[in-house]
Amino acid sequence: MKVLLGIVVAIVTLKWWPDIPEISTLAVASFFFLVILLALRKHVSVFFIGLTLGCLVASSSAALFKYKTISALTVAQNTTIAGKVGSLFTTEKLQTSVIFDVDTVNGRKLTTFETFRVRLYWRSEEPVKQGQRWEITARLREPYGRLNEAGFDAETYFLSRHIHSKGTVLTAKIIDDTSSYRQQLFEKIQIELGNLPSSRYLVALAFGERSLLQRVDWTQLRDTGLAHLLAISGLHIGLAFFFGDRVTKLLLPIVRRRDNALWLAALVGLLCAFGYAWVAGFTMTAQRALIALVTFSLVR
Repeated sequence: MKVLLGIVVAIVTLKWWPDIPEISTLAVASFFFLVILLALRKHVSVFFIGLTLGCLVASSSAALFKYKTISALTVAQNTTIAGKVGSLFTTEKLQTSVIFDVDTVNGRKLTTFETFRVRLYWRSEEPVKQGQRWEITARLREPYGRLNEAGFDAETYFLSRHIHSKGTVLTAKIIDDTSSYRQQLFEKIQIELGNLPSSRYLVALAFGERSLLQRVDWTQLRDTGLAHLLAISGLHIGLAFFFGDRVTKLLLPIVRRRDNALWLAALVGLLCAFGYAWVAGFTMTAQRALIALVTFSLVR
């Protein structure tokens, strides 16, 4: 627990660091730091070991994001890129803002560390569905926003969703029209819901897709204080875990007479939580809740 506490403290305080040190410098400093701490009392050194590990995780993640951003910005204007669509497509509201995961530039396959994510302004006459592969000529630029404390922080938004660049599509050609399983499930659910008056709310709660909600819906949610319920977060992921855990605990005595598989309930709960997080698109808040549930289950 002390190791986990140290990791959490390091990562949570990341935004107040004056600068992100180089990974090589931090690794060398951490080695000598750990040698000194191991010579101290155990309960002190364990916490600082976690703190050091958290610093390494935070700095390496920041360095990787900066590297991918630089990789995206070195792409020349009007360069041909290829990759997969990363955002859902809704027939009721044709998307003009599309998340695109780039893995090829000018025919060259990028390495794992070079691949980057772009938010594209895309007006396409045919549906652009999640999972499809496209070859695109785009104009890319830095993912910046207006520096206004009272307004929307675009740079934090891009960072939280691992978006390394934004741009405009000039030409596009589809390579593979096979959509993702999540897109196919989304389309099937929409057909099943049909014209139910609450279908847009169910879609928002299940898939995290809120583009179907109208302005009057948001007004009602705001006035009733329920707007936060449509943001997939710890409450939703926790309910999925609770459902899987409790149902398994009720059924387990019927299937097994012995009580040596009590861990199975937590495992089923985690599978339910991961399944719901996948359907909802693995948002940042969902990832945070999953980490907390995995940690809780391991401690139990």
